Amino acid sequence: KSMVSYTEHTITDLDTLIKDVQVSRARGYSIDNEEVEYGMKCIAAPIRDYRNMVIAAVSTSWDLSSMKEDVGERNIQLVTETARAISMRMGYRG
Repeated sequence: KSMVSYTEHTITDLDTLIKDVQVSRARGYSIDNEEVEYGMKCIAAPIRDYRNMVIAAVSTSWDLSSMKEDVGERNIQLVTETARAISMRMGYRG
């Protein structure tokens, strides 16, 4: 079964997708860099429970043209800190 390409940035190759998931897992967050819609970027991070199981995620998306500067690094920090804080409330201690 083939994967649908929405933009030239959409990952449509299974090996590339697997590598992207591995990188995302290792760094603790994922990035959607105009993969579905041009001009939109998204950062997401997992929320874990007391068993260290991923039970949800938190994310933010923004329109690149509405920002005067690249807010990616700031949003990575905010999303990962928020995910960790929620995880701690859910009993995660990792």
